[in-house]
Amino acid sequence: MIRIDAIWLAIEPMDMRAGTETALARVVK
Repeated sequence: MIRIDAIWLAIEPMDMRAGTETALARVVK
């Protein structure tokens, strides 16, 4: 399994605030 923490940080710190679901959705896609 890839490190979710690393992905989250790579995606966008603002995404976390905007919505956790959005961040997870981007990782899944």
